[in-house]
Amino acid sequence: MLLPTRYRIETPPTIRNASIQGFPFSVIFREIAGNIEVLAVAHHRRRPFYWLARSS
Repeated sequence: MLLPTRYRIETPPTIRNASIQGFPFSVIFREIAGNIEVLAVAHHRRRPFYWLARSS
């Protein structure tokens, strides 16, 4: 069972950040009507917050 609410909120109210263990990447996502929408797979050291434009 997927529990998207276990990941911390990156940008309120719904955008969450899930770090990938063992890799320098995070998955930026949000839950909409029971579906997961992946906004970005972001490298930890390259262009931080470039994905913010995708969240609207």
